[in-house]
Amino acid sequence: MKSLFENKNNLKHGFSNAYKFHQAKKFSHAKQQRSEFAVLDIETTGLTPNNNQIISIGAVKNSNGSTDAFYRLVKLEGKKSIPLNISRMTGLTDQRLAEEGAALKDVIIDLQHFLGNLPVIGYNVSFDESFLEAAVIKHNLIQFNNRMVDMLPRIKKLDKFCDNYQLSTILERYKINNEHPHNALYDAKATMELATKLMKKGILRI
Repeated sequence: MKSLFENKNNLKHGFSNAYKFHQAKKFSHAKQQRSEFAVLDIETTGLTPNNNQIISIGAVKNSNGSTDAFYRLVKLEGKKSIPLNISRMTGLTDQRLAEEGAALKDVIIDLQHFLGNLPVIGYNVSFDESFLEAAVIKHNLIQFNNRMVDMLPRIKKLDKFCDNYQLSTILERYKINNEHPHNALYDAKATMELATKLMKKGILRI
């Protein structure tokens, strides 16, 4: 194997192999620091995927130097209705989902194309993941293979004296404005802003 260091007598003009190796390593590290990732949020009719349904999905991604957004409403399956408290919280109604929503299977496929292989960040993302996994199984779709990164345990470790760890509380603590809470797209955008702040502080790495 050839040494990274040139013999002094055979030194050629230009950069040595050692220098090139150092620069390549430095560039690779810098590239990793400019991580491309996606942020995901869903709204549902309740807390358990076995008894409740996804009614909207929002996502944003940093990829190829630009930010793109994804937002879909989902038609209710069967003779289900949105509970009144969920409708008030999200602003979504049975009628709107019937008129503007798409079939869950189609929305999941579109979401998978949107996310690609990007790592996915979320706040309490295990909740979102459980509903997506249930949808994939129910409709016999390809499993998501994205790495999921949950910010909630990192926030709990960092801020041990919060009154609660609801997303709205944490966003306010980090001075992030969310114009439409419980809208999946706006929640995803606010969560991306939170993730970006944590990355700059060195608290979150992808």
